[in-house]
Amino acid sequence: MSNFVIGAALPTFTAVQNWIVDGVLVFIWIIVVIMVGKNLGTLKVKGAALILVVGGAFTWAIKNPDTVFGWIDGFMELF
Repeated sequence: MSNFVIGAALPTFTAVQNWIVDGVLVFIWIIVVIMVGKNLGTLKVKGAALILVVGGAFTWAIKNPDTVFGWIDGFMELF
């Protein structure tokens, strides 16, 4: 029965959420690779390094939303 689609277990919400996060991260890194290639093609190493750092920061922020939201809440409490 598990060979049929109906008999197979449906994915959980967490699994679907992880798939979406993975898809967003892949999209971000495709853009980063294209931009790095463009900068390296024009020999702008500093720009390529900056794009890699920004891409890494976005990746970290997407994988660690609790920490980012904690920082935002802490910053908002200052006002």
